[in-house]
Amino acid sequence: LLGCGALGWGEETGPTAGTQILDEVIVTARGTATLVSQTPGGVGVATAADIREVQPMSIGDVTERIPGISLSADAPWGGDVVIRGLGRNQVVMLVDDCRVNTATDINAQFGLVNPYDIERIEVLKGPVSSLYGSGSMGGVVNVITRDAAFTDSPETHATLINGVSRNPDGFTTYGSASYSDQRAKLFVSAGRRNYEDYEAGDGEDVHNSQFDDWHITLKGAYRWDDVHTSSFQYRHYEGHEVGIPGKGLALPAAAETVTYPQTGMDLLSLSHTIRPADGALTESQVTVFWQLIDRRVRIEDFPATMPVLRIEPEADHETYGVRWHNVFETADHTLNVGADAWNWAYSGERVQFLRNGRQITDLPLADCAAHGIA
Repeated sequence: LLGCGALGWGEETGPTAGTQILDEVIVTARGTATLVSQTPGGVGVATAADIREVQPMSIGDVTERIPGISLSADAPWGGDVVIRGLGRNQVVMLVDDCRVNTATDINAQFGLVNPYDIERIEVLKGPVSSLYGSGSMGGVVNVITRDAAFTDSPETHATLINGVSRNPDGFTTYGSASYSDQRAKLFVSAGRRNYEDYEAGDGEDVHNSQFDDWHITLKGAYRWDDVHTSSFQYRHYEGHEVGIPGKGLALPAAAETVTYPQTGMDLLSLSHTIRPADGALTESQVTVFWQLIDRRVRIEDFPATMPVLRIEPEADHETYGVRWHNVFETADHTLNVGADAWNWAYSGERVQFLRNGRQITDLPLADCAAHGIA
């Protein structure tokens, strides 16, 4: 219906004179704003309007409407994005160009951002390792979150969203506020979601599909002059008692219930952008970021014949990254030059609680670190 309204079905119902439908613009593919129609390879865009229409539980609920994208749902909270049959550790997720690193046996990446905090989602389909390094054989999902914009005169804006649902039973509340003028801008948002188990088609509850989470985001920028601009972002997310009714392949097949009693993300990024008034260099930006993802898992309800009562793995994933991006414009060409480097460190342990009262603590994966340069 939206498509019919946009294109029109005749003189009586068509758009007003002078109305034009503009092509989508994507930044992730080339580093600069480029029309989708002029971008080689498979790309897709989901906008804030799409999010309002879908009312999604997770990012995957929006992206699966893009051709070539499907949803592999471990849970309503964090359905995994699959690009042309490839997912998990073959798809790179970015939040405002900052790489998200976490374990992938059970999806934990795509539930870490509140959908109402998203401005747009850009998807690159297919291998783009030359741009984003290892892990991007399937493609890239770049989540661009809401922000304020510099304005000629002081402006303030506020948003409040409250919603309830029947299946699953629960509520969503989200609020944001922003201030902007010629020199400074500030954006803050916060949200809470709490949902119970949802019902399947047969009317029965899907066991352990509930979730409860909240977040807070703070963004700001200051324009020192017409050339230099500095910006920052801090994002905190927490999820509690997040049920995973669809278990990952790496988990014991005999376990009936897998839950995240706690999972969270902290993201801090700082950027400085230079836009010279003349010359071939039109923009140079340096971004540094720190990210910590903590994940606690509870695996329980094993058969009575097994000695294990429950298993509690836990891990912290800490990433440091830096991105340097330069744009050169000539009469006929645009050249993007830069570097993207990151270091990911993992530390964790697993505690097995036995029926005889004993506990066994081990390391399912040795503490390790990984890095990449693109």
